[in-house]
Amino acid sequence: MTSKTVTDFSLGAQWYGMVSAVALMGLYARRVWKEKKSLFTGAFLASSLMAFIFTDSLVFVSQKDTGVLATFVLDKNAGDIDCSRPAMIVHYSKGVPTDWRCPTSIMLMAYSSYPFLPWPEYSHGTSQSLTVVIDTFMENAVNLSQK
Repeated sequence: MTSKTVTDFSLGAQWYGMVSAVALMGLYARRVWKEKKSLFTGAFLASSLMAFIFTDSLVFVSQKDTGVLATFVLDKNAGDIDCSRPAMIVHYSKGVPTDWRCPTSIMLMAYSSYPFLPWPEYSHGTSQSLTVVIDTFMENAVNLSQK
């Protein structure tokens, strides 16, 4: 399986999950309206929560400036970030404080460019020192495809 295949699958699965949850919301809302049973109200609320979780992940990971960062590069350079996991998701733009999310328990499809990090299983924040660390890496990076 290639990296592009994993990435496409990850993003597609998240979109499919969100669309399915919204469809279930509509189905259960209709059942609540017609049958007035609390079971369907609970199912509607559960599907609403699933739609929120998928949407929250998609909004963060599907932007063009999002990437996965190995946290071993942070050591003491980004002291305002507390992430004990091997990888975190970042929104990086040169010179602007970087938004980040660090998983606290599970990150699905972690080897793709668009991992699924379900709410509320992450810590998050914004860091200027993380931007400085990434700026340093980007300035010193060598493009191997041009050699």
